[in-house]
Formats: sequence, C-alpha cells, structure tokens
Amino acid sequence: MAAGLDAWILPFTDVVVVVFLVALGANLGSFLNVVVHRLPRGESVVTGGSRCPSCGAAIRWHDNVPVLGWLWLGGRCRDCGEPISPRYPLVEAAAALIVGAVASVELLSGGQNLPGELFAGRPAGGEWLLLDPDWRLVAACAVHCAVLVTLLAWALIDHNGHPLPSRLVAITTALALAAAAWLPGVQPVAAGFGPAVGLPARAIASAAGIGAGWCIGQMIGGPAARWMLMLIGAAFGWQAVVAIAALAIACGGLRRLLSAAWPAAHFEHACSYDIVVAAMVHQLAWRMIHQMGGWWHAV
Repeated sequence: MAAGLDAWILPFTDVVVVVFLVALGANLGSFLNVVVHRLPRGESVVTGGSRCPSCGAAIRWHDNVPVLGWLWLGGRCRDCGEPISPRYPLVEAAAALIVGAVASVELLSGGQNLPGELFAGRPAGGEWLLLDPDWRLVAACAVHCAVLVTLLAWALIDHNGHPLPSRLVAITTALALAAAAWLPGVQPVAAGFGPAVGLPARAIASAAGIGAGWCIGQMIGGPAARWMLMLIGAAFGWQAVVAIAALAIACGGLRRLLSAAWPAAHFEHACSYDIVVAAMVHQLAWRMIHQMGGWWHAV
C-alpha cells in the first residue's frame, strides 16, 4: 500500500514543483511587460498599477492574471474595448517557459545539468527538493533564471528600438559577477576550463567572461548583443559566451530561413532573441556542452 502510494505521490510532487515554477515565471513575465514599457520612458517600475495602453484605465486584479487574463478578455480592454497587443501574454508565456524549464531541470535533477562535481550525488526529485533542499543549488538556480529573464527584458527593449540604459546594465553585470564569485554553483567552470573552486577562481572566470562577451559582442551584433553577452560572461564564464554565441548564430540562420518562408512574421527583426534562446538551450544542456568542448581544454 505504502509503495503504491509513493509511486503516485512522488511524480505528483514533481508536477506541483513544475507548476509552481511555471506560474512564478509567468508572473515575472508580467512584471517584464511593465519594465519594458516604462523603463525607456523613465517611469517607475515599482509604483502604479497596470493600465490599458489605449484609455489608461486600471487593469482589475482578476484581469491581470498572466496569459489567462488576456484570453478571458478576448485580447481587449474591459473598459474601452480597444485591442491589447498579444505581445503581453507572449512575453508572460516566454518567461514562464524559461523559468519553468530551466528551474525545473536544475532543481529536479539535483543540478545534474550543471558541469562540475559540486552537486554530484545529489538525489533527484521534488521530494528531496522540498524535504532536504541544497540551498547552494537553489541560490545558483535563482541567479541563472534571473540572468535569463534579464536577457529577455533587454531583448524586448532592443526590439522596441530603445537603447539599453547603460548605468542599469553596468550595475546588473556587476551584480552578476558578484553573485557568480560568492555563490558556488553559479559559475562552476574556471577560466582555464577546470572546476571553479574558491572565490578568486570564480571571480577570474567571470572577469574573463565579461571580456569575452565584449569582444564577441563587437563581432556579431550591436550594443545590445554586446551587453547581453557580457552579462552572460559575468554569470557563466567565457566558455558559455563562446557556446551561446555559436548557438545564437545558428538560431539566426534558422530565423532567416523562417523569415524567407513567412515574411509576414517579421522574424528578421528578432536578432536579440537569438541570444535569449541560445542561453536557455545552453543552460538546459550546460554539462553536455561543457563535455563536448573537451578539445579546447586548457586544464
């Protein structure tokens, strides 16, 4: 009886964890919509509720549920009836996918998607996450998801034709470097390619990542791409910058093929999103990509 109950409860625990993480990501996406709309205009992102972009009417709390609220209203404002761009639920869904996928893989696998041996031997599954959490893994996962969500926000601002606020970007990159240096697991690969053991090794790896991000960003894109790759380098190291840049170039090639096949979809204006997609793929398969890079080992 107990064994049969465990066979039902344990997978259900994993499902509950995934649903929670997806919902968390969707709510972060809702906040991203506010940030992307207000930040380039110099408006506060912490005061003032969500409003209709057409009439300015306050969005009711029950209409402000990520993705579902837009669907319930049929994509229109409850007060004025004007259309509300489908971009809002799409951003919420994208953030839900990023956080739900990356956090679920990292936390439910016990960090087995990450390179290095820091989390080796950690049991997998939601029950261990809830009953015996490894707070180093939880902290590392939180930073990883924060970096990916930030990249999405920067891609959206760039897509709107606004420059990224240089002061805010510099502060964010510095915070990523500090988190990678102080928290084991955020940056598990040293500058040489071996394990990043100790604060100095992780700080050097992140500094090398920032330099690589600047150099490669200069070659493959504009200011937004450069800032995005520098943030990736600060958090994940130079090896991640190289891998993500290569994946982004591949995504760009696929995007151009899609643009040729469906010109009305405007895929040609989505270059910043290539880095976001590439960073997410890299994060999900970081250990495998790291092992594939054995030919450039310096250690």
